[in-house]
Amino acid sequence: MVEISVVVPIYNGIQYLEKLVNCLLDSTFKNLEILLIDDFSTDGSYEFLEKKVQNDIRFKLIRRDKKSGNAVSAMKYILPYCKGKYFFYLSQDDFFDRDFLEKLYKKIKESNADAVIPNMIWFKEEGKNNIILPPNNDYNYYLNGSEAFELSLDWKIHGFSLRKIELLREIGFDDSYFIGDEITTRIFYFKSKKIIFCDTNFYYRIDNANALTRKLRPNLVDFITGDLILLDFIRNNYNKESLFFEYYDKTLKKTYKLLKNINKKFDILNQHEKEEFLHRLIQIEKEIFDIYIKSQKRGKISWFKIKFYISKLKKYC
Repeated sequence: MVEISVVVPIYNGIQYLEKLVNCLLDSTFKNLEILLIDDFSTDGSYEFLEKKVQNDIRFKLIRRDKKSGNAVSAMKYILPYCKGKYFFYLSQDDFFDRDFLEKLYKKIKESNADAVIPNMIWFKEEGKNNIILPPNNDYNYYLNGSEAFELSLDWKIHGFSLRKIELLREIGFDDSYFIGDEITTRIFYFKSKKIIFCDTNFYYRIDNANALTRKLRPNLVDFITGDLILLDFIRNNYNKESLFFEYYDKTLKKTYKLLKNINKKFDILNQHEKEEFLHRLIQIEKEIFDIYIKSQKRGKISWFKIKFYISKLKKYC
């Protein structure tokens, strides 16, 4: 039986695919399936992978019947078909150590944890690479679900973990917004009984200018939507006002910063994209205001500063 399902959404990443496939082929852990979901690439990525992995039955190259436009949709689609007991996801430009999966698998089996988190290196080809290590740099440290959720809010612990697929299926992926995987990860951590750490390295690339998270697109509003969903989750699952206010304050700051930056670059979008962006923003505008007005505390960023930039964006259409 397959032990680990490795899932990789693919879209126009041909420059990274040789490194990706070699990383997967070189893995010392062999009892796995590798599911590559191509989102109608136009740069030859699909054809490259067809030739590269055709002789290895562990690889399954899938092209869906229609374009989805985001990675979380690919994960939602493929989750019911995964045969492994454990699930790991990475992007097409990421990679990991040769014994990475072997170490994670051994530790999660020995501990019966719900997830095991490796070191994560913020990787770029040139310059210094920062790293996220366990709390107190202690690989024997473990967290319960509530602790893990709180640390994941600002990614003191990251989301690239080997997870029990049974629990992941209970939670599922919400692909109605493009950072749905980030919300799923945090809810998974919350519902976990035990989260552990392992001294092995995952390399998260941050110098890919074409990454979906780095482009100005209408769905950048989803970053605000995600924060609002998390605020609602905190309010409904924690009797902890300090946590709600801390994250609420950060949400206002991030919203203000995002809208301010988008105002500077809004002309990059075409008219249709501008209208879609504003449609998404108007849908959540009232929710941002309601949270602000109902809060007993006020953060450093007022609603009126946010409203100022929303009003400026509306003038474009």
